[in-house]
Amino acid sequence: MSDIYFWSCIATLSFVTFFTRSFFLTFGAKLKLSPSIRNLIQYAPTGALIAIVIPELIFEKDALTTTYQFAMHPAQIYSSISTLVVFYISKSMVLSLSVGMLVLTLMSKYM
Repeated sequence: MSDIYFWSCIATLSFVTFFTRSFFLTFGAKLKLSPSIRNLIQYAPTGALIAIVIPELIFEKDALTTTYQFAMHPAQIYSSISTLVVFYISKSMVLSLSVGMLVLTLMSKYM
């Protein structure tokens, strides 16, 4: 009996995931958004990236209490800055990520 619940759960979650992610692909041409909404949507990837990266840079999770505490790690900060500078100069994502990882590795090892 539990197999039925398991597979029905998987099927339902698959359908919901597929529908929500393919909504704009299937109905995008028919759905007309106002220019102000289109203007706001273009900032969503940047906002999501900032919401993911910034907490990793300035907070660390305490293993015992599972709370986040403010902690600045120089290696992460300098590698992030070097990644941004290299990307601004070269416009190459692969090069900038490679330099950022190299700086992070060297600073973590020698600091």
